[in-house]
Amino acid sequence: MPGSLFDIRGKVVLITGGNKGIGYALASGMASAGARIAIANRNAASGEAGAGPEEALATLKREIERLRAELPGMGSEGERLAAIVERVGEQQRTTIPAFIAARPVLVSRLGLAGVARLMDSFAAAERQINRAWSAAADEVEAEAVASLERAVGLLGEAEGRLGGRV
Repeated sequence: MPGSLFDIRGKVVLITGGNKGIGYALASGMASAGARIAIANRNAASGEAGAGPEEALATLKREIERLRAELPGMGSEGERLAAIVERVGEQQRTTIPAFIAARPVLVSRLGLAGVARLMDSFAAAERQINRAWSAAADEVEAEAVASLERAVGLLGEAEGRLGGRV
């Protein structure tokens, strides 16, 4: 209904608690209707999406890079594999869902085509992260480490697309 009282295209909508549940559904719907979405979280522990997708993506990349850098200094293969399972698993439970929860914000900022390009890179990185976890759980260290290395490159590509550089 262009020009109607309920037309929200181009309007900025502030959603509190927009990283999950009803708030997320509202943010998604309003973004689909053309609104620009701002999400505010009262409780920082409820998700990093409130801090923004840039922060979630940077955190994910930084944590994977830190893990890769620390692996050579760990004493045994078992210790390295356990670190990959534990630390990658933590990212799978926290930072990855926080980034994905920011889709309404990303759509309002980048448009559907921009989000599609960004998510191509992010999904490829996520597959490599998941592969690293699986390989470590299966005790295949070389594949786990190689998957982490590929993930870092893909996360850098995603950062570039989020910043509009790619």
